[in-house]
Amino acid sequence: MLPLQADVRTPPGLRFHARARVEVDAQGRLSARVLAGQESFRLMSMLQANAWVVLEAEGDLASAGTFVRVQGWGHHEPVQLVSQES
Repeated sequence: MLPLQADVRTPPGLRFHARARVEVDAQGRLSARVLAGQESFRLMSMLQANAWVVLEAEGDLASAGTFVRVQGWGHHEPVQLVSQES
């Protein structure tokens, strides 16, 4: 579980698996950033993502700082950490 970097709108009543980046800041803290362009035809977010963020079906907004479940991009690929400066 990691905190979200920013507010994220979610589809009401649905669990949402969002393309995201797990990042580490200058103080060594981990956080998750949901990427723009979540539509299935958007490829840039797929290239930039290093994880999935799972947003449960509670309300239509996940606020910054909310702890969310983070999963690796693939079955055999653990989350690869990147610094926020990247």
